[in-house]
Amino acid sequence: MRHLTGVLVAASLVASSAAHADDIATAQALFDKGIADLQAGHVDAACKELRDSLVAHDDSGTKGALATCYGQQDKLASAWGLWKDLADTAPRQDMKDEATKQAAALEPKLAHYVLKAAAPVPGTVVTVNGTAVRDLSVSVPLPVDAGTVALAANAPGYKPWTGSAKATDGQLTTIDVPALIPEPKATPGGGPVYDPAVAAEEAESRHKRHLVAIGAAGVGVAAVIVGGVFGASASSDFDTAKKDCGGNINACPGTSIGAARSAFNSANSAATLSTVMFIVGGAAIAGGAVLWFTAPNVEEQPPAGAVSWRLAPTLDPHGAGLVFGGGF
Repeated sequence: MRHLTGVLVAASLVASSAAHADDIATAQALFDKGIADLQAGHVDAACKELRDSLVAHDDSGTKGALATCYGQQDKLASAWGLWKDLADTAPRQDMKDEATKQAAALEPKLAHYVLKAAAPVPGTVVTVNGTAVRDLSVSVPLPVDAGTVALAANAPGYKPWTGSAKATDGQLTTIDVPALIPEPKATPGGGPVYDPAVAAEEAESRHKRHLVAIGAAGVGVAAVIVGGVFGASASSDFDTAKKDCGGNINACPGTSIGAARSAFNSANSAATLSTVMFIVGGAAIAGGAVLWFTAPNVEEQPPAGAVSWRLAPTLDPHGAGLVFGGGF
């Protein structure tokens, strides 16, 4: 580690003559602080300082120090990328050899990923941890730092997508990017343009809502019919009780009171059931009507130049009705 740090410090003194003196001074100060923090075990602070130093001034020594720091953060892919770069660009052969050795040691440990995009549209750009992958046809495993991988996909005219995946050192992760959803288009007047896919989805939703509404209304009608049957039974039993009492239930003779009471109780039970079934039936029918009339409207694309008409229900605190309208 001391030998490597010495090589890195020496290399940091090699600066481009075209670089601005203030940038070099800032980069050197950040580099010195980063090396001090790295040696003190303050790895996160050191990596930030070394990264900022590299932004201020591109320097081989800083790349090597940052690669070492990334390795201690377990950002092996980031470290490997810097070592590979140094193996080609370092100003001295001993530094190139050291960088090649470091990269080779990390290579078997790297996490890799492959992208599988579902029906990518022209112009799709997928970013992995902020790095753009424009050619989605490439199936070569690419290195990535282990941990949570931040994903995003964008294409002109489509809704952006974001997601995440988990990458593990030494393993290959397959990342599935779903098909992007088109952005709703606007007409010159500001209204939405007819979209066949959206229309099909709305039609399916409307159909399902109508099926539920019909089912609810059917249950309601059946309940009303059953309620009517119980009501008729209650009326019949009450007439029987009245007949058994000689036409006046309140003055029923003792010899007839038993039969009259049985018929009267039966009439009460049937009447109660009739009332309950009418309430349930009415509620089910009302619920079915609400489901039917609140089903999503399906936008259909009218022929060019044709007049389109629509009949729609309305409901407000003052009552209900129908609205008839159209457009060109």
